[in-house]
Amino acid sequence: MFLAGAVFFSLAFLLSSLLADLWQPLLLALMIAIILALLSGLSRDLARFSIFRVMNAEVYFRTGELPWLGLFASVALSLAMLYGAVVKTARRDF
Repeated sequence: MFLAGAVFFSLAFLLSSLLADLWQPLLLALMIAIILALLSGLSRDLARFSIFRVMNAEVYFRTGELPWLGLFASVALSLAMLYGAVVKTARRDF
């Protein structure tokens, strides 16, 4: 749950490094999470690849296997967004 949830933290951090407002990054990240949840609920084909399926460990409880591909994709996406946010924040002149 932590590794997949870190994607949303990384997204909010990246958006906060790009936008100057306090509430816009938080609301955009929340809106993206809601849209992803709605899309996975509407289509069975997209539901297989949903980040929320990785977060709730449905595959683990049904089959006993960890969703390694989803975990690796979540970590890679989080690291890429964190790297971009850190580079952008480091370039700022406070």
